Amino acid sequence: MKEGALRATTGDKQGHPHASIGIYGNALNPAGGGTIFLWPSKYVGMQGFVTTGEFTSYKGRLLARIERAGGQGSYGGIGFIHVKKNEDIIGVGTTFEDSSVSGVVGLEVPLGKKYCSVLR
Repeated sequence: MKEGALRATTGDKQGHPHASIGIYGNALNPAGGGTIFLWPSKYVGMQGFVTTGEFTSYKGRLLARIERAGGQGSYGGIGFIHVKKNEDIIGVGTTFEDSSVSGVVGLEVPLGKKYCSVLR
């Protein structure tokens, strides 16, 4: 699965992000939506998001983060996913739903000081 987020952050003077918002994309289930990251510590955080596309999904994850130069970072995590799809099957409206454990590997790309300073 290929995923990524563009982020705007709020944080302290050392650049430690406490909250990030962004866009989210999923290549296996052509979908997109919004995401929020909460980082109570520099290397451990949480992510929640909603996507729409082939299916509507709601996800929540616990993340571990590795910071790189230039404000970029990579992260991995595990969490919970709930997927739902409404479909018309031979004239009968049907809802398909499922929930499961999910994993993620991602890359953070900062928008730049111009965009991040609005939230500080």
